[in-house]
Amino acid sequence: MNDSLETLAGFLRHFNDEVEGRSPLNPPPPEAREALEALTQGSVSEAEQQDLLRRLRKEPGWVEFLASLMREHDPISSSPHPENP
Repeated sequence: MNDSLETLAGFLRHFNDEVEGRSPLNPPPPEAREALEALTQGSVSEAEQQDLLRRLRKEPGWVEFLASLMREHDPISSSPHPENP
């Protein structure tokens, strides 16, 4: 996983409760959902990854959707952070 995704995964693990407790501001459309799913599986090119990260900055409502996908694929991110049991 590259540094951008590691940073995002760390953020989601640390702020799991805050991200999980909010409803999406603007949920991603179906094609973006598919792209975000591919991102969590590591099956996108570097250029596609950078495009998705730019889009995530513009669409903060997509972060919750991405967080839920990452929790599905990474059981560690669904457990409480050691500092926030």
